[in-house]
Amino acid sequence: MIEPLATVTGHESMVEAFRIAKEMRNLSNEFCDEAGDFAGGQTDKVLGPTRSKNLGPITIDEFCKMFAVKFIMVRDIESEACMKDVWEGRQTSHVRRNAHRISKQLIDRAKPFIYREVAERLTVARKDIPRAVRTKIARRAAVIRWRKRRAAEKLARMMEGQGV
Repeated sequence: MIEPLATVTGHESMVEAFRIAKEMRNLSNEFCDEAGDFAGGQTDKVLGPTRSKNLGPITIDEFCKMFAVKFIMVRDIESEACMKDVWEGRQTSHVRRNAHRISKQLIDRAKPFIYREVAERLTVARKDIPRAVRTKIARRAAVIRWRKRRAAEKLARMMEGQGV
C-alpha cells in the first residue's frame, strides 16, 4: 500500500498537498511556471504565502501532472456522522437523477470549440467545390447582404422622417 502524502478535505488542504508534493520533488516556482506553461509568478500566487490566486481546473490538472500525484476519494466516516441529520431532512424532489444532462454553462463554454471545428471542416469541404460554384455562392451572399443593408437604411430613413 502506498503511504499518502496528505489528506485533502477542502481547498486549503489541497493547496497544502500541492506544496508538499512540490517540496518533495525539490521544484522551484519558476520551474513550475515554465513546465506548466503558466504566466510568470503563477505558482507563487497559488501556492505561496500570499495566496493571491486560487486553484482553478487547469492549475489543478497541471500540478497533478507536474508533481506526479493523484487524488483518491474515500468516505470520511466522521464527517458522514455529522452530515447524517442534514441529509435526512433534505428535500429529495430537487435531486437530479438523470446524470446525462449537460449544463447550459458547459454548453456555452464548448460552443467556440465546436464552431471552430465546424468552420475548419467547412473550409476543407469548400476546397472540393468548383471555382465557378464558389463564385456563384459568394455573389448570392453579397446580394443578400446588400438587400439587408438597403432595407436597414430604408427603415432608418423612415424612422428619422417620423421623428422617432
